[in-house]
Amino acid sequence: GEDGQPWPVLVLKVYGRWHEENRRLCPLTAELTDHPSVISVIFSQLPPGKSLPEHTGPCKGVLRYHLPLIVPNKETCSYMREGQAKPCHLYVGGKPLIWREGRGVLFDDFYLHEAHNPTSMPRVVLFLDVLRSKTTWSLIESINARVMDILGSSAPVVEILSRG
Repeated sequence: GEDGQPWPVLVLKVYGRWHEENRRLCPLTAELTDHPSVISVIFSQLPPGKSLPEHTGPCKGVLRYHLPLIVPNKETCSYMREGQAKPCHLYVGGKPLIWREGRGVLFDDFYLHEAHNPTSMPRVVLFLDVLRSKTTWSLIESINARVMDILGSSAPVVEILSRG
């Protein structure tokens, strides 16, 4: 971050190479993202009150996908309810994007981008670097379909369906 403190991340895969210990910690995420077009899989935390300064990715060969997992909002962050803070946000090419839990964001990592968490709670996203190709959208659709299949057979869903 801007303050010289380390950026808290859990790297599962970077530039096509798996971090085997972390991969074993997150088997479902590793399974869902195990595709040749996905070259990086990283859980990223942006601590409270921190920002990542404007930067670009190292090359134009990838698109970056953020899946927001934990995003402080008015329901979870008391001082936001009192109107004292803006939500967590990302600027890509100078345009603001507001993270929403469970709503993915795909952007060109080569554009200037920066991230801000002005809240009192951490923001966590799963980010993927996906090779730029004609198959990018079909890959995202494939991952989404696999997630829906897993959710559809999860214990809470099975319980709901068994109630009749």
